Amino acid sequence: MKPSDRVRINVAIVGGKELYAWPGARGFDDRSLADMIGNGFISDGDFASMPSNVFVHHNAAIKFAGGNSGRSRTASL
Repeated sequence: MKPSDRVRINVAIVGGKELYAWPGARGFDDRSLADMIGNGFISDGDFASMPSNVFVHHNAAIKFAGGNSGRSRTASL
């Protein structure tokens, strides 16, 4: 199975709710993604969970895993 269509949308999180807009639109729409797209197979995922966990709830733990050398440069702290 191969995807035949791709839909690009902008997603905003306002008051804990995901709002969608077509790229270049003047504002976000409070309709569901299914209502905006119409027919066909879609999945709206959960766009808000990852940035919310990282930036609002501070549930992310970022740790330095050690140096990494690539080409002629070494990345380390």
